[in-house]
Amino acid sequence: MVIQYGTSATALSSSVSDSINASGSVAHSLSGLVCGTTYYYQVIVKNSAGLTTSSSVQSFTTAACPKPISTCTLSCPPGFTLQADQSCR
Repeated sequence: MVIQYGTSATALSSSVSDSINASGSVAHSLSGLVCGTTYYYQVIVKNSAGLTTSSSVQSFTTAACPKPISTCTLSCPPGFTLQADQSCR
């Protein structure tokens, strides 16, 4: 079995091979996907006689990208020094 996938429904540019379990289902994890992106995929299988069939093209969207961490500036009142533990002494 081959899973073809990509970011365009008409150009599935990547593929991975896997096997189908005894119940006929498939679960496959993909790595290196970009957050907040829609991917399209198609499953192609071949039987013992060499005949192939494929699913229709389906899609999924990866989770949204995390929001960037805000930065802040710490300062101490005059006469105090900012310490490594972010306290003023």
